[in-house]
Amino acid sequence: EAVEHAQATGHVNFQEY
Repeated sequence: EAVEHAQATGHVNFQEY
């Protein structure tokens, strides 16, 4: 799910999720 959110925000933050 973090990947989909990253695509929506424009940055990848796996640590946050």
